[in-house]
Amino acid sequence: MELRETFNTIAGQYEKFRPGYNGEILDAIFKYKRLDGSCNILEIGCGTGKATELLAGLSCRIICLDIGENMIKIAAEKFKSHKNIEFTKAEFENFQSDIKYDMIITASAYHWIKQPQGDENVKKLLRPDGIFVIVRKFQDDEGNDFFIESRRIYKKYFNEEKPKKSRDFVMNTEKFEMLGKCEYPREIEYETDEYLRLIFTYSDHIAMKEPEKTMFYEELRSLINSKYAGRVRKRFINIVEIGRPL
Repeated sequence: MELRETFNTIAGQYEKFRPGYNGEILDAIFKYKRLDGSCNILEIGCGTGKATELLAGLSCRIICLDIGENMIKIAAEKFKSHKNIEFTKAEFENFQSDIKYDMIITASAYHWIKQPQGDENVKKLLRPDGIFVIVRKFQDDEGNDFFIESRRIYKKYFNEEKPKKSRDFVMNTEKFEMLGKCEYPREIEYETDEYLRLIFTYSDHIAMKEPEKTMFYEELRSLINSKYAGRVRKRFINIVEIGRPL
């Protein structure tokens, strides 16, 4: 099983414990594109519909893709009253459509898309005046003692430290003109069990084997409870990149 397929095995937990997205993301999009009932939107890697929640109030036709059947089922049930939103189980790299889209959006998913097929399909499916929107979460660990100290536990069980993600552009500027980039900081405080349930929904954590998985979580639990009063403050930034095909 590929790592990108692991989310489908814990779809219910993903829906329950993953946070959604700031509403300001739509404000950023509206600076560059007017979206009304005549528009078509394609969402890549919709999962259980966390980012779809942002789009649900629009009158556009919205087609949402994901490779996980269980993820799609949860999303379809959640938005069953929205007749303008459709869910399809499909790999984006192989997705074909006669529709030309006014916006293609992907949230916390585009890094799973095989390249160059992904970029080429975005260009193929977008209208000439359409926009491509990549939303991703950047975890801001700077100055956070818990995340700094927890690195030793990650290094022990993952055999290496988790690589630090970059705030730089991820959109391919050889194929897309960058129109704008916005950042929206957010902070959430978790109790110990809430935090452990959250990270259980991360692909590399899902893929862990026993008994290492149990030992890993117990060490994190002990660290949080003994040194951080049973609470973790997680700071992250929702980064929005908006481009159009060259």
